[in-house]
Amino acid sequence: MKKLFLFLALLIPINSFAQADCKFTKAMCVAQSDYERVDAELNKTYQLVVQKIKSDEFSDYLVSKQSIQQSLLRSQRTWLKYRDANCDAVYTLFSGGTSKNIDRLVCLTAMTTTRTQRLRKLYLNVHKP
Repeated sequence: MKKLFLFLALLIPINSFAQADCKFTKAMCVAQSDYERVDAELNKTYQLVVQKIKSDEFSDYLVSKQSIQQSLLRSQRTWLKYRDANCDAVYTLFSGGTSKNIDRLVCLTAMTTTRTQRLRKLYLNVHKP
């Protein structure tokens, strides 16, 4: 019986819990859940890239893995600042309206999705020189 309950519990999407506990409008809860999902995917992708660098899978390149790792870290930190500043500008632009918080989350979601795709293409789906 416990195994059946555990199996059924795993079938329920995680975001349905987040939305059920959300104290905001449905649109805001969906936007928040979407952002949390893509942010988790970005973090997972970033860790896969770091593992690929650490396992020396870029050894055919003429750059040390330390240089690759440092440049990745620097670029990720810079990108996070840019993303946040850009989405803060979206929030400010729409600050007179009722959807400003949703608009900011939509911006964060879109930019985070694009960054994840870029990291995958650049680091995970590369062809060796």
